[in-house]
Amino acid sequence: MAETACWVLINVNGTEATNGEYVPHYPDEKAANEAKDGIEEFGEVISPLTVRQRAKACVIVACVCCGYVYDKDGTHTVHWDDLAEAAKVLPDLEGGVFTTEGWRCQPCNEGECDHG
Repeated sequence: MAETACWVLINVNGTEATNGEYVPHYPDEKAANEAKDGIEEFGEVISPLTVRQRAKACVIVACVCCGYVYDKDGTHTVHWDDLAEAAKVLPDLEGGVFTTEGWRCQPCNEGECDHG
């Protein structure tokens, strides 16, 4: 499990900006500013937006066997507020399990760790 302090877009009222489904997270200030500039260009969000690094690090879940990062193959990677939240939801979504070593994706949990 990797923990990363992400950057987010902040609405004029101080809340984290959403895209209608979730709060997008960015790996650094530059990426957040690029996203902010793109959004303002298209007028999808009421301006002005600012960028801010989250005070609390995010949890990004990766398989301890093959290294697969949960949902990395999509258009975004899911960021959890804490490990307890991920442990509660992730097995139902992905079919993997949490062990004493960490999370194992479904293929690794069902067999050998040779697909990564």
